[in-house]
Amino acid sequence: MARYPSLVTGSLLWLSTLSGLSVSQSGWTLDPQKDLCQMANHMSTVVNSTIYTIGGIAYYWTPKSTPGSQTSSNNGSVYILKTSNSFLRALDLSKPVDLAANFSDTAEVISELPFEIPHVKLGAVWADQNKIYYWGGELEVEPVYMNGAYQNKTREWPNPMKYYTYDLSQPKGSGVWETVSIPKGGESDVLTVSPSLGSYTYSAEARKAFYLGGMSVKNELKNRDGSNGTRAGMKSFYVSSMVVYDAARNVWNNETVATELNDMVDGAMVYVADVGEKGILVRIGGVDTNGDYVGVPLITRHMYSQGSYISLAQIGFDTVYVYDIAANTWYRQPTTSKTKIFPDSRRGGFCAGAVAAPDKTSFTIYIYGGYDSSQKKGTWALTMPYFQWIPVGSSGEPELGRSSTTCQTVGGQLAMVRGRGDAINQGDTNGGTYFYDMTNLTWSFKYQPSEYQVPKTISDVIGGNGQGSATATGPTDDKSFAEGLGRLFTAAAANATRSPGSGSTGSPGPGNSKGGSSNSTGAIAGGVVGGVAGLAIIGAGIWVLLRRRRRSVDLAMEGGAMVGSQENSLMGTHKGPPAPNYQEGSPARYEMDSVPIQSPVHELDNTVVQGGTHK
Repeated sequence: MARYPSLVTGSLLWLSTLSGLSVSQSGWTLDPQKDLCQMANHMSTVVNSTIYTIGGIAYYWTPKSTPGSQTSSNNGSVYILKTSNSFLRALDLSKPVDLAANFSDTAEVISELPFEIPHVKLGAVWADQNKIYYWGGELEVEPVYMNGAYQNKTREWPNPMKYYTYDLSQPKGSGVWETVSIPKGGESDVLTVSPSLGSYTYSAEARKAFYLGGMSVKNELKNRDGSNGTRAGMKSFYVSSMVVYDAARNVWNNETVATELNDMVDGAMVYVADVGEKGILVRIGGVDTNGDYVGVPLITRHMYSQGSYISLAQIGFDTVYVYDIAANTWYRQPTTSKTKIFPDSRRGGFCAGAVAAPDKTSFTIYIYGGYDSSQKKGTWALTMPYFQWIPVGSSGEPELGRSSTTCQTVGGQLAMVRGRGDAINQGDTNGGTYFYDMTNLTWSFKYQPSEYQVPKTISDVIGGNGQGSATATGPTDDKSFAEGLGRLFTAAAANATRSPGSGSTGSPGPGNSKGGSSNSTGAIAGGVVGGVAGLAIIGAGIWVLLRRRRRSVDLAMEGGAMVGSQENSLMGTHKGPPAPNYQEGSPARYEMDSVPIQSPVHELDNTVVQGGTHK
């Protein structure tokens, strides 16, 4: 609370000096850039070093006399106006940023969202080749504040067969929003649901966007004067698939997912580049809406929704799910903790971002915040491929924690954009953005461009140094890892080593600085070693081909037994008929324990969950 005394004495005075501002009820004009104090349930994406945010709820500092304003929960002398967020904003992190001063928000408004485009929360936004894509979500129930008043206009729910784009290559202020319909009858599937509370991300390597799970919620929406804002609500249901958009082909598809991934909502899914051919996705946290047991400890919560209580089981962090984009395969991966203490289970839009060691021998996912009875504090790191959780530094973190936020990795910094503090009407002097230095393990209002170095807290666990050189190549006591996910991580390190210009890790010695016999001898020795290594590689390649051929024969022999079996379809080898991307009501669940699924189909039975089926 130390930051807020200056707010008490200076906020209204500061507001009154804004261009065109009058504290009278009729004359005050909202400045969406300078007045912003918080956002929640929004979406974000990053292009180069700029973070773009859209959707959700926006909170603005406002004079007391403004209709609809509420007293700030952390400062009785400051008032907050809550409205549906109607703006696309950009936070440029190509240069240092200092948000420590009051009202110094530098998130620039790029465009106002046309009223004809749905104002949603908890949907998806991503960028491909300098174009923003905006899809999914549920309609934000807060009214839209435009032109000095709440807008009392009919608002429709988002159409899942439409998406919206904004061209970032146009000069500021000249870009336009375009509504694009997904063609029926082509390569794209028919999408029947606009989901919310799912997990979304984008892979630049594959040029694909992903939205996993979530739910469809259509409550009745009314404007403040009581008139109907949209048609009456429909029954809610949980989404049991992953929507994949292939930007290169302009194709939208629905992929089935493992049964145990059904009904999981409000978690995080992080894209990790350079692992595998096209990168991987890692899904963590959230809740299971059917109350089934997943991970440890089992903590049952109850949420009141539409006149009844829904049982929620918090998903433990002792298990994560990994998706190989190129192979279209899901893995269930156990995690460890040296102290046997894992991050607290959480939901509610927690921060998660991934970064790689310079030499790609390790990858780390940092998490912060979220909600479970209260906002979570404390920062944790999941180091891969060791898959161990490590508590890391949290100095300078937000005073009250954060939920309903988003995070993006830029260089060696993790930017946590907006989100809520302890209460909904909680304002932030800096607009709600914090930066986490993933090398020095500290939070700050200040951003300084940097490159990531593995912090000692992590290298002490996995070996190596700031540049990488990790000696832990996989989880402890997991014999199947080397043949499954382990291959992807091993290839990542090997590709980094073979990258052009990598050469030797040391400086040339006296014998290598000039031409002469030392160079000739080295070349001959290198040729001999290279020849032997080449023969070994050829032999290994022949062995792998024979093994794959044997596996394909085994799969063909066993495939018929899987027809009609939902448990076996987790392996992704049975392709069923097309189906909509949802499941209504409370579908039957299959028993699942905390150990990998056993199946006679793959050699990697204890690691592979599903090899995704296109529907």
